[in-house]
Amino acid sequence: MYLLIIIPVILALFIRYYITHRSVDATYYLNKSKKLLKKGKVSDAIHALESSVSLDSLQYEAYKLLADTYYQIKSFEKALINYNHALSVTEEPIAYFNRGITYVSLGELEKAIDDVTHVLQIYDGNKDFIYKELGYLYQMIGDQLQSKTYYDMIMKTPA
Repeated sequence: MYLLIIIPVILALFIRYYITHRSVDATYYLNKSKKLLKKGKVSDAIHALESSVSLDSLQYEAYKLLADTYYQIKSFEKALINYNHALSVTEEPIAYFNRGITYVSLGELEKAIDDVTHVLQIYDGNKDFIYKELGYLYQMIGDQLQSKTYYDMIMKTPA
């Protein structure tokens, strides 16, 4: 009779312990990767970040940093994959913007425009950098009128 009560309690405690320690380990690898990046040890940092996300698939910061790092070393496909993972965890404007820039590097300008336009809708701060990027993107696809519209919006933003 007592076993029916004790076993579920022990199992619940084990699961709680396991989840907590996986998250702590993931955070350890995330922090380690930041230190490695500061030292310029990109390959080691990538390995630490991959360890972090393998331990905790809800590590937005680790996915985003991994994507940013892949972008910096021009591994755009891997950057894109990790921005997608980051955005599946939390929809942050900076991840959409960076994914848009990654699409530019991959020559997918329409997808870049979609992401940067989405940032325009969800970002609450000064939007001049978004207008500038959209103006540039529309210029790249040859839509001079839309490009000018976004560049003009920069001039209308109060200082």
